[in-house]
Formats: sequence, structure tokens, C-alpha cells
Amino acid sequence: MGIVSRMVAEHGLDGIVLGCTELPLILSPENMPVATLDIADIHIRTIVARILAD
Repeated sequence: MGIVSRMVAEHGLDGIVLGCTELPLILSPENMPVATLDIADIHIRTIVARILAD
């Protein structure tokens, strides 16, 4: 949380990418000062949607 808060303050971030599968387990989007993108969740939802579309 400290790293994210510092980066938001110093670089004006609008959001962060949770690119490691473990990060969403320890970093809650509700507690983040900016929007978060959970890459594993995005990939899984996209794969399921494509499978079900066929």
C-alpha cells in the first residue's frame, strides 16, 4: 500500500495493474487509492466468454 500511495503521489497514477496472480490476494481494490486491473481475472473472464460464445 505504501508503494502504491507513493507512486500515485509522485507520478499521478490513475490506476495500477496487478500483474502477478498473488497480488489480488493481498491487495484489496477497495483499499487502493486508485483503480486496479487484475490481469488474471481479466484473462479468465475473456477466455470463458470466448468459450461460451462458440
